[in-house]
Amino acid sequence: MFADKAESVYFRSANRLPIADNAKTESVDGKPLAPLMNEFGVFDGGQTGCVFNPISTVLVNNDHAVLFHFIPKSAHQTDVEAIWLVAPHAVAGQDYQPGDLMRVWDVTLGEDKTITENNQLGVNSARYQPGRYSTQERRIAEFAKWYMEAVSARPQAL
Repeated sequence: MFADKAESVYFRSANRLPIADNAKTESVDGKPLAPLMNEFGVFDGGQTGCVFNPISTVLVNNDHAVLFHFIPKSAHQTDVEAIWLVAPHAVAGQDYQPGDLMRVWDVTLGEDKTITENNQLGVNSARYQPGRYSTQERRIAEFAKWYMEAVSARPQAL
């Protein structure tokens, strides 16, 4: 595992973690969704996550990968693009079912959207007062510091 510090230009990170007990891949039931993508020929139950910068992330399982691209549109709107990858020889509907492949993140992104929109309503309220980050939000606090330093270092428009 590695993670850039808040002083980094890129704010990158990467790690390899187990998915869940007895899970071979990130799926609803932990069972494989598509043919193996690696040359090793076995499922190892792990997932590699790489954050290339604060708006681009990839999660790689043995049988598929998901790329996320966050596209800020305004202070209150961000589009999220998710792209699923499988082995180049895999045939949709035969070697994998696209709906099964997307299910975990389709549900998760829907839940995240609801949580984010509800949080934004709270932040927009007249009663909102900023607080400190939880100890479980260390990387989020580092991102906030990184972002504020990046914005303050940017030349101001005339």
